Amino acid sequence: MRFGKQIREHVERAARAKAMGGPEKLARRKAAGALDVRERIDRLLDPGSFRESGLFGVSYIPEMRDATPCDGKVTGFGKVEGRRVGVVGYDFTVKGSSSSYTN
Repeated sequence: MRFGKQIREHVERAARAKAMGGPEKLARRKAAGALDVRERIDRLLDPGSFRESGLFGVSYIPEMRDATPCDGKVTGFGKVEGRRVGVVGYDFTVKGSSSSYTN
């Protein structure tokens, strides 16, 4: 495959970003009865309508860019009752969503 390496890197990076702050932090939130950011967005929007933007955003703090899997915010577009909307969700599992570069 001509771009096999780049495609694999893209898929791996997307998987790390979608894993948010990692299984331990997600489990703690779940045990506390809290939804993670992607679950909150899924409940807000019409099923299947979310189109994420900024998946590969990184921390605003240069020293943290390699230490975090993604940005502390999940952004994108979707529909609520058929109407197009923009959405920002705060991912508290990634630095409490405080190091965000995607705004």
